[in-house]
Order: sequence, then structure tokens, then C-alpha cells
Amino acid sequence: MKKVLFVVDTLEVGGSEKSMLEMLPYFQDIKISVCYLYPGGHLRSKYEAAQVNVYALELPGKYSFLRGFKTLSKIIDEVRPDIVHSALLRSSLLVRLVCLKRKFVHVSSLVADSYNPVRISQMAPAIRFKFRFFYLLDRLTARWIDYYVANSHAIKNDSLRYLGIEPERIEVIYRGRDVSKFHSRDRSHINHDPFVCITVGRLILSKGHQILIDAFCDPQLKTEAIELWIVGDGPERPRLERAIELQGLGGKVKLLGRRDDVSSLLKTADLFLFPSLYEGLGGAIIEAMLAGIPTVCSNLPVFHELIQTDITGRFAANNPKVWAMEIKYMYTHSRERLAMGLTARNTAIDRFDIKKIAAAYENFYRRAE
Repeated sequence: MKKVLFVVDTLEVGGSEKSMLEMLPYFQDIKISVCYLYPGGHLRSKYEAAQVNVYALELPGKYSFLRGFKTLSKIIDEVRPDIVHSALLRSSLLVRLVCLKRKFVHVSSLVADSYNPVRISQMAPAIRFKFRFFYLLDRLTARWIDYYVANSHAIKNDSLRYLGIEPERIEVIYRGRDVSKFHSRDRSHINHDPFVCITVGRLILSKGHQILIDAFCDPQLKTEAIELWIVGDGPERPRLERAIELQGLGGKVKLLGRRDDVSSLLKTADLFLFPSLYEGLGGAIIEAMLAGIPTVCSNLPVFHELIQTDITGRFAANNPKVWAMEIKYMYTHSRERLAMGLTARNTAIDRFDIKKIAAAYENFYRRAE
């Protein structure tokens, strides 16, 4: 049985942490231990309930690498893992340092479009300077990592370009979902008001929520019984609240905040919208597919790995008028919309079932030497 130490920044509700937690029951010959670097252990009790040993470094600052090096080295000496799998950049940099003195296979996840030019353009000058420093550090030490796991082909291609990683060192394994948590209702005989569009994601600038609010200023969307539910919270909420009020959309666009019943909300909705400006994969789209609803999303390369035009959804350019047009198309073409939703669910079950994703990870861990 191979022993894997999974190293992450925190055990909050992030994609990497949730994905590993959901895969745990399906591993056959892999023993997982978890170490997190900084305060934030929301998921710790759930990992421990799954009989996983959890180690908390509780580092006092974001860049306490010397203290982290000493503590993580002791944990690795205790666990004696065959593989150390780091999830995010700070975790990965720390593990890279430790692996210079200790023998283990280092695997690192590639999950975010970190070096996307749009992301960089949104940074303040001081943040951009620090970002470039860590980019150079990442690129210079990327060769110290034995293998990478990318959660999409788009992220793999970006990593080849920005980090200079050899393609044979990157394995693409998509993120999965527990299919049993998502259910689709029979929408074929339902004639109801309102027609619900839903989007799920943190309220940050890169998620593109403003473009949806602007799209709902379209006269037809205003007069028809169509609503937009925005699920999530974050620093952009006050600005979005003002925009909704100023444009008179209080009864049309609803900020639902952070919710624990996303699967139920998706089951209620008719159409999923995802106007993100950049993304690592788009797990929210996978959840919408499992709920049996089609997606209209921004025209990013990574989303073409999930959505097929007029088969499981459609794409929209970064323009409110185009988004309004696509929403109106889905609203008025119910037969096509229902067919897309059904195909989306079947596609997601076939490609993103967490059991299949866990099996792919286990096979990868077995081969990593």
C-alpha cells in the first residue's frame, strides 16, 4: 500500500481539499495523510472522521517558510510517505525545499490559471511586483517536482508555456463530483414562472457577475418572468448590490449569499450561467450538468472541455448584449434547452463521477516512482 501525504495551505472549503475528501472512500491501496500549513481547519473533522491522520502546522504568516521547513520535515520523517502531493503554490514551494534533503516522490497539482494575462492586468502594481517574483521562483524550481496533475488540458497547456514543464511530466485528471448528491427533476412537463437562471461562485471580479447584471437590463429580460440567482459571497458583494439597485433589478436579480444547499438550488433552476474571465476547470459547471440543466458560459478554452455547443450548452462573448441574446435563446427554445440538460447530465455522469476520478488518481499514484 502506497502512503501519500497531501499538503495544502488550509483545510477550508476549497476545490483541492474537497476533491481529496470526496475521493477518500474509493481508494483501495492508497493511504492518505493530510498536512495543512496555515490556520483554517473547517474540513479537519471530516477528514478525521474518514480515519485520516491530519497534521496542522499553524504557521503564523504566509511566508513562514523556515519554520514550515523544519516542522514539515519532522512530519515527513514520521509519516515516511512514498509520495508527497502538494496542492497550491505556497505548499508546493515548501515541499520543494524539503525534498532537497529527503527522498520521496513529489507530485504537485495544477488547478488554477495562475498566469493568465487577464488576472495579471487586474492586479495593483505592488501586488503585480510580488506576483512576478513568485512566478520566477515557481518557474526556476518547477524542475524539482517529479510529476504534476493538471485538472484540465487547458491548464496543462498553460503550464507548458509559462513554467516550461515537459509534457510527459503532466497528467490530466479532471475534478470529480459525488453523483449521488445531484439530482435532476423532470422539466419536460413543467410550465412555471419564473424562469430561473443561476450562477454559483465567489463574488470576486474575475467571476464576471457584473456582465450578467448588465445583461439583465435588456428590455425583454426585464419584462419576461426571468430571474437571476447569484449564489456565493465575497468582496464584490457591496458593488454588485449597488449595481442591482441603480439599474432597478431588485426583483429580478437576487444575491443569495453563501449556501449549503447548492444541489437543491440547481435542481430548481432552468439554466446555469458562468461568465468567468479565467478558470482552472469550472467545477460549478460540472455540478450544473449533473443537475440536468444546460450552461451558457464564457468562451474560454477550458470550458470547451466541458460544454459542447448546442449539445450541452452554449458560449457567450464578453458582452452583455450577447449574454442577453443567449439567455433569451434558451428561454424561448425550451425543447432544445431540455435536450441539452438531459445530455449534460448523462455526459457528466460518464466523465466526472468521483469514483472514476478516484480510480484515475489511484492508478496515477501507483505509477509514480
